[in-house]
Amino acid sequence: MPGLISSIWIIGLAVLLAGLGICEWIASSRQHSLRRVLAETPALQLGLAGGLALTSLGAGVLCTHWWERVLWGALAVLAVGDGWRSWWDCWRGRGALC
Repeated sequence: MPGLISSIWIIGLAVLLAGLGICEWIASSRQHSLRRVLAETPALQLGLAGGLALTSLGAGVLCTHWWERVLWGALAVLAVGDGWRSWWDCWRGRGALC
């Protein structure tokens, strides 16, 4: 079971790093800042939020202290909320890459 949980946070981290790499590539190809690309692309924000949620979930389950679980859980909830907002923005058609 710990191997499965470890794979969850590793997959989340891979999604997060891949999303940041795509954002950096778009920013450099358009000669914009990374901040501007992230602000204008809710679809990429959704991927980053999903990666952060998986990473937080996996790390929170593997923790031994209760306060660590609370902090990782809070970060996972915030990431899910941000993902929901990004999905809503994309569904409403706001942003360049939806």
